[in-house]
Amino acid sequence: MGNNQKWKDKLLSSSFPLEFEAMSCLADKGFSVSSEFSYSRLDGDVHKDFSVDVEAMAFTPFGEENNLTGTVHLLVECKYRKDGTSWLFLPDPNDPEFSPFTLGRTIRAVDNFSKDILPPNNVVSFDENLPFCFKGVEVDLFNASAHDKEIKHGLNQLHYALPTMLAGEINSSSWVSPDPSQPFFICPILLTTAPIYLAKDSFSIDLVKGASDIEEIADRVPYLVTYHDVSPDFIRHCVREFSDNLAFDVEHLNDIGNYRLSKGEHEHLLPLKVIESLLSGRVSELKTYFTQYIVCDWQHFPELVDNLKKSITLAMRGADSET
Repeated sequence: MGNNQKWKDKLLSSSFPLEFEAMSCLADKGFSVSSEFSYSRLDGDVHKDFSVDVEAMAFTPFGEENNLTGTVHLLVECKYRKDGTSWLFLPDPNDPEFSPFTLGRTIRAVDNFSKDILPPNNVVSFDENLPFCFKGVEVDLFNASAHDKEIKHGLNQLHYALPTMLAGEINSSSWVSPDPSQPFFICPILLTTAPIYLAKDSFSIDLVKGASDIEEIADRVPYLVTYHDVSPDFIRHCVREFSDNLAFDVEHLNDIGNYRLSKGEHEHLLPLKVIESLLSGRVSELKTYFTQYIVCDWQHFPELVDNLKKSITLAMRGADSET
């Protein structure tokens, strides 16, 4: 391989071109984009800075500059993979009643800190037609290898960044201002150039042994939802993040809470109760925000963004506004 090809391969492998293409796609679809969303976490006993590749923000209604009703944040971690590499994920084999996945949690639709109340199950429709998957593995068809390092790394970057983003959005909604607090939406995406495959329901050791091609053991999908559970280290990370960075006006949030209570809101979903749960690291609360992640094939990223915008638009269309 000549030097001319080597530098191109190295540049592509850095994901630098993929990041720019992702940002350009998002900008074309009405988002304001930033390169890198930074956060800090403990590495041993030392605080270190990390980042997710792309942050994108937009307002609802999409494409309208007046009468803004909500905020949308996307976090995108990019993974360029060389030709011949595929990502294979296991489908969730559970009965829906016993599955750890919850419909409506892939897009985090947060109205707890606003008097604008979203309808129940407002983003469930986005999840209904998506495959829910457990762990994934990267399969190199040319070099005969399989490992999960890059997938785990990408998901961890998103996982540990989300509490910082959530804290920032809560802070923005937790003080009296001329503009009333509004709902916000957060969605994390692991974006890859690798084809994404969902293992068939008949997936087994024998099926793999008898296969001559990956398509005999799995079906290619444009994107899917995978589960990343909260670990003891992540719980500690959340408690530190929220304890250090959450700032709020109790009187203001009590006012919002009383209004929402009068509209039939459950007490545990009131703003100060949510903050209390986050500060204490309550596992059930953390699972609400930090367990479901989209993994997307780059070829289908524009389609994914369009579907996210469609689902969020429908959610906001049904909002019950105080005004």
